[in-house]
Amino acid sequence: MRTAKPRALPNDCVLNQTKKSGGSMGKLRLFAFAGALGSLAVSQVAWPVSLVEIDAARVKGLAYLFQSQKGDGSWSANDSLKVQTTATALEALIHAGVKTGETYGAASAWLANAETASVDSTARKIAALAGTGMNMKPYAQALLTARSALDRQAWGAYPQYGVSFPDTPLGIEAVRLSGYSYANQSTELSKAVACEILPSQRTEASGKGWAYMPRITTGETINMSASALLPTAITLLEVAKLSNANNWTSLYCQGIGTYNLATVLDDGVTYLLTKRNADNGFGENGVSTPMQTALAYLAIQAVNAAHPALAPAQDYLLIGAGQQSADGSWNGDPLSTALVLKTLPALSPNTLTDTDHDGVPDEIELALNNGSSPTSADGRDALAPGNGQSLPGVNSPLLAASLRYLHPMNPLQLSPAGASSYAITNGALPPGIAMDGTGVLSGTPSQIGTFSFSYSAANGTAALAQLVVSPPDGDLNDDGQVDVADIALLERIELGLTTATPLQQVSADVSPAGAPDNVIDLADLQRLKRMALGLE
Repeated sequence: MRTAKPRALPNDCVLNQTKKSGGSMGKLRLFAFAGALGSLAVSQVAWPVSLVEIDAARVKGLAYLFQSQKGDGSWSANDSLKVQTTATALEALIHAGVKTGETYGAASAWLANAETASVDSTARKIAALAGTGMNMKPYAQALLTARSALDRQAWGAYPQYGVSFPDTPLGIEAVRLSGYSYANQSTELSKAVACEILPSQRTEASGKGWAYMPRITTGETINMSASALLPTAITLLEVAKLSNANNWTSLYCQGIGTYNLATVLDDGVTYLLTKRNADNGFGENGVSTPMQTALAYLAIQAVNAAHPALAPAQDYLLIGAGQQSADGSWNGDPLSTALVLKTLPALSPNTLTDTDHDGVPDEIELALNNGSSPTSADGRDALAPGNGQSLPGVNSPLLAASLRYLHPMNPLQLSPAGASSYAITNGALPPGIAMDGTGVLSGTPSQIGTFSFSYSAANGTAALAQLVVSPPDGDLNDDGQVDVADIALLERIELGLTTATPLQQVSADVSPAGAPDNVIDLADLQRLKRMALGLE
């Protein structure tokens, strides 16, 4: 890392200095940090990176993402984070102005079809795909059914779990970016922030951040788990955006009190600065990582874009101890790489020149060095050997059973069998399904959706499980197939010649595909005909 020891200057002093580098001139800023003007001291500071270095890092990072994408369109270094990684990588592409081509299209398609069980993965999917222009309003509507309480925008790790972080700010962001609106939305949003997020900020002098689990209130007693960088950064980022968008200066929660937003935001930044290390990166326990530094950078930037900690943090990421590997990645991890790319200045679509219009900007094609040509639309062919086309990714969410809506389920014994007692510890079973004392699930599901839950057994076992309740798409007469009989029945329903049963109302709502609109109309009949003909 390039460093200098200039004479110390006041805290807010910023110099512009011209410096030769590689034959070109770059405007470099010098930040110096000192105490009061009357007690100046000498301190070591970094020369922040130039625009040339920023552009070079962006190109190398994007080239890594292009090469490391799996054949099915996803990214992951850890299969359990495949949705989160792919969503963040897609956001990084959009942030860099890349919104065309095989890589972008495959990522969008994979993410749109990915099954998501947790609130975290569902929210990130919605937020990322909203940036592509896809209609994510139906998904946001479904996400709202997973809230911890129906009167506020607050979520836990899984549907109906207790409030947690960063799940709540991620859920709020997803609904906001989707553009979905509903009655009492403003009230439910402010209630979530005022009565869940703000009271959950730690009040100890040692740090005013957020923990993964919120306050637990018993009478007058409030107990919180320790603050951590990740939930603090993600929560602070969303609160800052909400505060700016809604012109909030203070919020009040009945029975708790009034919160000054400027104080809340400043306290959050102050906490993050306690995670700043000697190398100017951020991380827990004195160890900086590119991922945590990027998260802290984005949060601090949202509160104060001119904060003096930002330039040194960017130094750490681009020319310091946390800089890119030779392959263009940060830590060989697509998630870390995508997060760091999001800290760089955003580019409008087509800012990066793409002469052959194959969706791979010219500079990236040159960086890939794999035979791709900036003047030939060969993006798909040239990337095929390098992006795992022969190694499709796997998306296997935890699954206990798949159930059919309004059909009795086959009794299911939770594992392990034979314990003296069982209990649901978090989440919820589908309405209509119950668990008996021996750990057997049974009943008839009366609500469509994905239901994740935790359970424990008396022998000490604790596990997660999931029940997926699916509608019988198009099978109006419930005979196990979609055919002309279902078409005839739907025509009679639409003509008012017969009244649809609850099961038929759900079965007939097949349009739009994958996102039914709760309206039975001509579009449903047209799609049902295509389904019956085997065209879908």
